[in-house]
Amino acid sequence: MCGLCIEPVSFKAWQQGQFDITRLENEPMFDTLLHAHAMTELTTTADGGLAYVARHAPDAALAPWLLLQAQQHFPLSAFQHQWLNKSFPRQLAEEQASALYQALSADFPLVHAWLTHHPATILCDHSTPSNALLDECEAFISTLCGGFWYEYSPPHPDNYFPAMQLTNAHQYSAGEAFEQLPLSLFVVTDLLLTHRPTCAVFQFVATMEFAASFESYVLAWRRRVAYHLLCSLDITHSSTLLSAMDMSVLYYLALRFSSTEANQYERQATLYTAIVNAIKHAGENDSLDKNAVLASLSLPPVQDKR
Repeated sequence: MCGLCIEPVSFKAWQQGQFDITRLENEPMFDTLLHAHAMTELTTTADGGLAYVARHAPDAALAPWLLLQAQQHFPLSAFQHQWLNKSFPRQLAEEQASALYQALSADFPLVHAWLTHHPATILCDHSTPSNALLDECEAFISTLCGGFWYEYSPPHPDNYFPAMQLTNAHQYSAGEAFEQLPLSLFVVTDLLLTHRPTCAVFQFVATMEFAASFESYVLAWRRRVAYHLLCSLDITHSSTLLSAMDMSVLYYLALRFSSTEANQYERQATLYTAIVNAIKHAGENDSLDKNAVLASLSLPPVQDKR
């Protein structure tokens, strides 16, 4: 089992557009699910997931990112401020000590300098970042994704599946980046989501196939980008983008937009319909059966036309 296989398990926590982490607690790989998949979804809960993470995973790599997210919606308590001020520099220092980050920082000096800001202000500064910084953020993400080019190598004799390797002009390992630099990646992404929410880089991310280990944050990151794109693009562009997305991303989006409350609003209802149509016309997926996905959404199966 790989990261691609475990991702659908994390979807069990979604029901009627609501995320409940307790639905995953009895899963045999709960720790992996919590860190690599559920952290990003906890931002949708009432307190941004802070109470749960404080109890179960206060030292998680994305704990400071979770605090940054919450800080944009409500004042942090004294304890939470202390938690952020300790956890952010600690996690960032751990990432910056890696050879991978040191190589990246040489190519992306503006991103590196920006990441060293005080955590309390890094995302809450309402001044507009320079275009040079935003351009470098886009290039940073593109580089970690191998310039959005990938190739398949022949399968190993002991492995049925071919190996997918992201190609990269700088020869950085994308797999390592999504395992070793989660905080840097998510914070840089949030800066772009705020100031360039529909940039071409994100549209590539939302529709690209990724290989993923158990420890990789890449699938949770891709889901987050895809969701924010749908919230930012018009319906026509959203429908076009949906037609190119992987089944697992479509299933996730359907779960998020399937609540009764959401469908009271015309835009959400239209998006949900577009997502379902994309699922019906999507290609085969190794981890998810199309009709099983439709059944879980209480929708009829696609009829075999043969």
